[in-house]
Amino acid sequence: MAYFERFGAFGGRRESGLVSFALTHAMREAWAGRMQGTLDTIALVLTAMEQANMDGGRWEVASLFLLLPDPPAHTLSRPLESSSLRQFPRIADQSWSTTMLSYIREMDTMQQRRVGAAPGRQSQPRVRAGGGADGQDAVAETTAVARAKGKAKGKN
Repeated sequence: MAYFERFGAFGGRRESGLVSFALTHAMREAWAGRMQGTLDTIALVLTAMEQANMDGGRWEVASLFLLLPDPPAHTLSRPLESSSLRQFPRIADQSWSTTMLSYIREMDTMQQRRVGAAPGRQSQPRVRAGGGADGQDAVAETTAVARAKGKAKGKN
C-alpha cells in the first residue's frame, strides 16, 4: 500500500488507479496470510471489470462493486512521469525490463529480415517501445544497424 501511495501516478486514468488500488488491497491481504480476503478482493475486481465492460467502459457503477474506500486523491490526479529515463514501472525487476527489451529487439530484427526478404515491399515506420536510459535506445540502434547492413549488401 505504501508503494501505491508514494509512487502511484495515474494522471487522470481513474480506471487504472481503481484497479491498482484494489489489487494493492488483495496483495496486503495475501501478505497477511488471509487467503479468503485475497480471493474475495480479486473476485470483486473481476466483478467490477465485468460491470465496466457491460457499461461500455464506464466505471461509475463498477467502482461500487470494489467495496473499498476511495483511493487517495493524489494518486489519481498526480501527473504521469514524462521522463525518457523511466520507461518501465519502478516496481518491475530490472531483469524483467532487460528481458523485455531483448525480446522487443529480437522481434524488431525479425521484422526487418521479413521486410528485407519480401520482394518489392518497402519498410513501413513502426512504433517501438523503449527510448531512454538503461539500453532502451537499443531498439532504435538495432533498426539503424539492420538498415545500414542492408544498404552495404546492396553496394557489393
